Amino acid sequence: MTDWTQVWRGAVVRAQRPVARGTHLTAVELPDDLPFPFEPGHVVSLRAETPAGLVRHPYTLCGADAVSRQVLLVYRVIPGGRLTPTLSSLPP
Repeated sequence: MTDWTQVWRGAVVRAQRPVARGTHLTAVELPDDLPFPFEPGHVVSLRAETPAGLVRHPYTLCGADAVSRQVLLVYRVIPGGRLTPTLSSLPP
């Protein structure tokens, strides 16, 4: 059996919205059957394809709901940043 803590998990963006100037909230669902041990304050590594190629970066969760299997991220969008411009522009 594969160690689920070492597997990249697929995710679906469920919501996007600005929460303050330069700050964004993204809700992400993990639609797999793997455990959902996430809690606010946990750090996760996100990986996404960007114009510069495949980029990964750590983010701290500000919310997690095991019923909907969603985690919430609030972050500053850095113009010219490696991942935040792409992350904030992903459609739900």
